[in-house]
Amino acid sequence: MSSLKTFIAALRTGETRTTKALDRAVSRRRGANAAHLIALLHKRGALKAPLQPELRKAVRDAELPERFVQRCIDEWPDAQKEQIRRALVSAISESRPVRFAWGLTPAPRHSTEIDDARRGAVTITALTPRSFLRAHSDGSVDVVPPKAADHKKATTVG
Repeated sequence: MSSLKTFIAALRTGETRTTKALDRAVSRRRGANAAHLIALLHKRGALKAPLQPELRKAVRDAELPERFVQRCIDEWPDAQKEQIRRALVSAISESRPVRFAWGLTPAPRHSTEIDDARRGAVTITALTPRSFLRAHSDGSVDVVPPKAADHKKATTVG
């Protein structure tokens, strides 16, 4: 759960704990470990769930707790993660910055927007359906996908 204040800030800025960690992880492009991770990204399906151990460690090392890796990365649709992987490979090979963002969509399913004008930064925005939002009387907000709603499992806006 997120506080209403944290949720509103995420809506306003597009920044969440997850997007900030992904920004940090993708910005690390030097050194042997970075070269190894970049090589992994060149392989189709590299971001499929569950995220492979080396990439999972890189995101965890960027200060993203495991529960957010599971909920915000592993549970994101694999087909969309493949689009993200291709955008990352392109941006990295062209030495362009990448920015991750989060927002809401009126659509019934998760979606991903990739803003790549072929110059400057590539922005990858993960959009969560508005219908997944649940507000609580204590002022907290959850993102509850339909499959998780049946099990009363909630995702923090991460």
